[in-house]
Amino acid sequence: MKHNSSSSSASSSAASPSASDYDDNLDSPEEDELILKSDFNSHSSFVSDIKWHPKESSQVITKDPHYVTLWSIDNDSGDTKEISKIELAINDEDENDYSFTGDWSGGGVSWSHCESDIAAVVSGSQIQIVDFRTNNCGIHISNIHPGGAQDVDMNPNKAHTVVTAGNDRTAKIWDLRKTTSPLCILSGHTHWTSCVRYNPVHDQLLLSGGTDQIVNIWRAASVASTPWLGTQENNTNDDPPDINAKIIDQHEDSVYAVAWNYKDPWTACSLSYDGRIVHNRVPSTEKYKILL
Repeated sequence: MKHNSSSSSASSSAASPSASDYDDNLDSPEEDELILKSDFNSHSSFVSDIKWHPKESSQVITKDPHYVTLWSIDNDSGDTKEISKIELAINDEDENDYSFTGDWSGGGVSWSHCESDIAAVVSGSQIQIVDFRTNNCGIHISNIHPGGAQDVDMNPNKAHTVVTAGNDRTAKIWDLRKTTSPLCILSGHTHWTSCVRYNPVHDQLLLSGGTDQIVNIWRAASVASTPWLGTQENNTNDDPPDINAKIIDQHEDSVYAVAWNYKDPWTACSLSYDGRIVHNRVPSTEKYKILL
């Protein structure tokens, strides 16, 4: 591991378009052309994450240590307007943590794909669900990752289900209706797990990246929206539903962002601190187990 600072969540979009939403004939801007510049200047400290609204193309959500804020953006001028600001709860364990008192404010935010006014937020060692219909925090789970949570992503196909990444070297899948313990723990990193993403189509598949320079492709079929049949031989299941399907070790520095390809959900990329982008594919054996 070459870089030990807390991770930042990164994603180009919070929406989940299908392949048909893309048009290869659309004109693209010139290289290095700045399309629009917007300022979100009501934050008093570091902004750790920003995501587009899944349905409203002119709205984004931002997160700092104490607030999540919903903004509207003028598509012509780039001017921003604050729509709503929700204060996050801070538990006793996190109150004096450097994430809240120092220069860094780690933690991610993710829109719900099932209810577009709901978002999940992680900060410190907790996860909170914010509802922009009532401007309140709802579900609140403490101590989800000893040492702090870094990222969150909501399942695109299954309501009430989220995955989190944290400094305890794991990714954990949670049912927001049963908050006493995670549904599944994915352990495959030797240092902080900095980022995690559900596959936009096949929620059996997840990506996680860490400060150990590793990216993992997971199959977590036991907690997916579709049942896992596995491989049955002699009345025994020799193909467990949850496995580390692929370990990608092509980075030379800490991995801080992972993303699936929405047009081809069998491919993904990862970004490390040194600027290297690594492109990879889901193993064909896993692909055909899901499709067949």
